[in-house]
Amino acid sequence: MAVIAAVIVAVAVVFTLPFLFGANPVDILSGKSSSETQETRTVKEVTLTSSQDTVVGVAEKMLPCVVYIEAEFRSFMRGGSSSAIGSGFIYSSDGYIVTNNHLVEGASTINVSLADGTTSQGRLIGNDRDKDLALVKIEARDLPVAELGDSSNLVVGELVVAIGSPEGFEHSVTSGIVSALGRDIYIPPSGPDLRDLIQTDAAINPGNSGGPLCNGLGEVVGINTAIVSESGGYDGIGFAIPIGDAVPVIEKLVSAYGG
Repeated sequence: MAVIAAVIVAVAVVFTLPFLFGANPVDILSGKSSSETQETRTVKEVTLTSSQDTVVGVAEKMLPCVVYIEAEFRSFMRGGSSSAIGSGFIYSSDGYIVTNNHLVEGASTINVSLADGTTSQGRLIGNDRDKDLALVKIEARDLPVAELGDSSNLVVGELVVAIGSPEGFEHSVTSGIVSALGRDIYIPPSGPDLRDLIQTDAAINPGNSGGPLCNGLGEVVGINTAIVSESGGYDGIGFAIPIGDAVPVIEKLVSAYGG
């Protein structure tokens, strides 16, 4: 009985003393030191910092390639005018810009603002209503060009970054994940059926249309085009046209209407 009592006392000491000194008794028993435990926490912190650094890196790389677009429309029937705002990205150094068709089709004036504050008047080169894509041209040279990625390599849960001008706040950056792939939606009241879209929870609002959705390498993998929302604002359900579907259309427009 004396031996059993001694063992119980010893175990009690092992579990009590570490608590007194701020250590974990399980770590003591398993041979882990407090420095090793601290190192584990540090690894987790580094992982979080790495994710934040990724978004920072994407922003630094892509912001110069993103433009703010304001399209003006004249109403001859009512004798007035209206406007729409959105985004786009620079496709070529000589001023070709990719955006959504629903933003610029029928516009009387297209104003394009670059990241450096320069504003130019753009002209609609060509468009594809079914794909909701448009190609706008400004007179410029040596512009920074967005790097295109491979949307076929995306996986659900992957980090993505959306860049645009939500509600007119130019060159805003948000991040999220790929929520789903292969989504089909219809844009009312007379919009096209858009198929095989990327769904994301990165914040997308009116004004983001036409802007890039980027992967963690800062490559364009999608073109932000629509949201599902009861309020008309961000509800965590946004959609982007995969860049793999967009590139053939863009190249066709450049070939047919460019020069």
